[in-house]
Amino acid sequence: LQAIDTLERVLDKKKTHFEKIEIKLESSEVDNLEELRKGLDYRLEDLDKKYTRLTELKKAAEAATTKEEIKKIAIELKEFWKNTKDQIKITAGYQLTARFEVMLHKAEKLQTKLEKTLTKLENQRYDTNQIKEQVESFNKHVELTKQLVEEARIKYKEAKENSETRKDY
Repeated sequence: LQAIDTLERVLDKKKTHFEKIEIKLESSEVDNLEELRKGLDYRLEDLDKKYTRLTELKKAAEAATTKEEIKKIAIELKEFWKNTKDQIKITAGYQLTARFEVMLHKAEKLQTKLEKTLTKLENQRYDTNQIKEQVESFNKHVELTKQLVEEARIKYKEAKENSETRKDY
């Protein structure tokens, strides 16, 4: 039962993290907001299914009276944990990807503001050479981040597809 309680805490933490990300997404203007929201909904549904299955295993463990019943539940719990552990890793990756999407959106908005400010300063005949270098460096980092976020999105989709072909607990 202690193992089941531990798993419940892990699943609760993941669910709380996703709910926080969902709130952040609601307040942002990310381009692919719908796609991110669908991904979050999918992960939350998956966590709910796992939580339900864990509750069933907990009830079965509490009701078990024979050594064979306890052994059977222990084997099921071990299999459940094995599948859930992989899903938690995928979930953590998705959480990071979603957070980076929000940060990337903010960085893109900042890019626009920086370009406008730079143009204003140039029109007012200020020396902007040093600032231009900084802005160019920032822009390069934003572009690199875009590439990395896209790679993460692709890897997440692959992991999701692979996990959907497995036994669903």
